[in-house]
Amino acid sequence: MKKIVRLTESDLTIIVKKVIKEQRGDIPKDVKLAHDKYLMSPTIEDYIFEDSWHDVQSMYDNKDFNDTEELIEMLAHGFTFMAGTMYAYGENPDIEEYEVYEIEEDMSDQLLQYYDNEQIVRKVLENINHPKKEEVFAFIDKVKGITKDSTKLAKRRRGIKLSGNELYQHIKDTYVDQIEDEANIDDFSDDYEYYDNIIGWAVEKYIEAEEPEREDDWGYRDELADNLKDYWMPI
Repeated sequence: MKKIVRLTESDLTIIVKKVIKEQRGDIPKDVKLAHDKYLMSPTIEDYIFEDSWHDVQSMYDNKDFNDTEELIEMLAHGFTFMAGTMYAYGENPDIEEYEVYEIEEDMSDQLLQYYDNEQIVRKVLENINHPKKEEVFAFIDKVKGITKDSTKLAKRRRGIKLSGNELYQHIKDTYVDQIEDEANIDDFSDDYEYYDNIIGWAVEKYIEAEEPEREDDWGYRDELADNLKDYWMPI
């Protein structure tokens, strides 16, 4: 008799993200060069970002956007375009002016394709020690639904980690509670499926926001989910 494995919606989300991540694993050498040498450079200019930041705030206030990823990508584009410009001139010393725009725009698009847009914004702002970085980090937390103690979260992303029950309580307070407010238990076949999805989504949001370097550590995801379930004991 064949064993039937039931996949929750959160399981499917994780699988899809894993496939996309694996596809991104083979990053072209020129794109990786542009990322490491120019996008992550502390000398990258921020004037396009400043304009983008002003535009994003206006779009958010006026609800003139499709989804939160559009806002974050717009912020990231301010830096990837500058990195594309630096790449065009830095790697092509004899380049003609008419060739620059095509190269910088193409490289900008590829950087957005192969790297996480939110992490681009966070890492570049950290590298250049931008005066508005905490303001921007708090805004990203807000639009992504992470509304509790955003400054603390920003600091945690820079190495201050929780562990044990303190970590599981943090995940519950910051992610589980927010997801429960939006989810409807009647949309699921039973309580087990409902809470499996809630926990899966919460772990996904936690890793994405606070430990992106462990996004590919599927054993760690399972460990967090199991321990959170044992700690929370929803049913």
